[in-house]
Formats: sequence, C-alpha cells, structure tokens
Amino acid sequence: MTAADDRYKHVDAAMAVIQASGLRCEVHALGTVVEGPPVWTTWCASCVSDPL
Repeated sequence: MTAADDRYKHVDAAMAVIQASGLRCEVHALGTVVEGPPVWTTWCASCVSDPL
C-alpha cells in the first residue's frame, strides 16, 4: 500500500465508526455534521481505535 492509497485512512476509519454507531451523519464540502445523543462516546471510540 502506498502513501496515496491510505491518504484518508483516518477519515475512512472515523466515518466507519460513525456509521456503525447508528448516528445520523451528513458530509458537506465545509464539514461533517453528526447528530445524536452518544456523539462524544462515538468520537472517543474512533480516536482510541486509531489515534492520530
């Protein structure tokens, strides 16, 4: 795998966690909107599974 192949690996991993959580998510040109009660818990799970 080249650097170009995993250029967005952290973004892809975070989006997978959000989608698996069942939270509502919209991705726009200027950002991402995530809605639902357990947003912080989901975000922390994403960071712990693959810290930057």
